[in-house]
Amino acid sequence: MPTPLEGVIATLVNDTPTLINRINKGLTMKFFTTTLGMLLSLLITSKAIAQQVNGSMDCKVTGNVVISSEEGKSKRYSSIKDGSKEGDKLTFKYTIRNSGLFLSLENEFTKHIELNTIFDFKDGKLERPKSRGLIYTGTYNEVTFSEDYIRLENSFGKIFLSRYYKNDWHGIYLMISAMELTTQTMTINCRHNNDQMESGYKIYSRKL
Repeated sequence: MPTPLEGVIATLVNDTPTLINRINKGLTMKFFTTTLGMLLSLLITSKAIAQQVNGSMDCKVTGNVVISSEEGKSKRYSSIKDGSKEGDKLTFKYTIRNSGLFLSLENEFTKHIELNTIFDFKDGKLERPKSRGLIYTGTYNEVTFSEDYIRLENSFGKIFLSRYYKNDWHGIYLMISAMELTTQTMTINCRHNNDQMESGYKIYSRKL
């Protein structure tokens, strides 16, 4: 179904004889071409804006284990300092545009940011292997993305999210702190409140 803007343009084109008669009665051809050019410009702009979607999930921490090496001994904790604990609520957000990808995972109550990553596809390689999904490989990051799966790996950690039923997702977040000799493993259960995964996947598919 055409958009309202596309409908206006089609009407202008189909009613060209009528418009010419009006031009002969006083309107100038310059006005006609300027108006049509402006409408075409708006159409192109609206198409470009559509190349970005924003989605989000409401998540809950179902498990969290922190292991640290301290003076040669293994220590186990329920969370890192000021970090998320089992039972906490998180918000996972993503922005998908034709030039890159933004991912964030934030604690709703403490506002502690577990994950905040931006990918610019100009700095890496985007490809679609024979298996399902798209893979972006950058200097420091790698992302696998499909309608039902997100995998992110970089030097600081990893996150895996998978759809298991309609809008229900679950996953694992792994954080590694080499300086503090500490690792964190967090499991989360999520539900989309704004599912844009399919639309985002189509944006990237058109690039290949």
